Amino acid sequence: MYTREGHPGETWPHHVTMDQKVQHARRMAKQSDIRRPMLMDDIDGPLHSAYGKLPNMSFIVDTAGIIVYKADWTDAHNLEVSADHILHEVSQLRSGTPMSHFQVEWLPKRPNDKDLFFSALAKNGPKAVREFIEGIEHTSGGPAAGKQLRSRYLR
Repeated sequence: MYTREGHPGETWPHHVTMDQKVQHARRMAKQSDIRRPMLMDDIDGPLHSAYGKLPNMSFIVDTAGIIVYKADWTDAHNLEVSADHILHEVSQLRSGTPMSHFQVEWLPKRPNDKDLFFSALAKNGPKAVREFIEGIEHTSGGPAAGKQLRSRYLR
């Protein structure tokens, strides 16, 4: 589901109309070579608010409406592994195997090429870079957390 612009800036602003949101989603799908159908959250983002407000979250919801996968960062490989596991569970259920839910905590790692990330982020404008660094400072302990990022990526 396309919810909101993750890192709005001067050249790629926050959505103010549904038409603008649709255009952003289409551009993102084209740039990322996404071929699956994409659902759109309303302009005010009620689904985004209901499930979590981070800009790049992923969810898999089963047919009963239960969230069976939730990640605070979208990672294609983890989604694929999780979807495969869920399909395995479905086949087990269909064969009559009794199944029950259990909680899993997993802290996978993802590539963290700061130069590549900030280069892409900068295409949205300086505001996007500034707000991302402010978010890091807010969640990671104040200005010291963003000091090096500010000196390197905000000129």
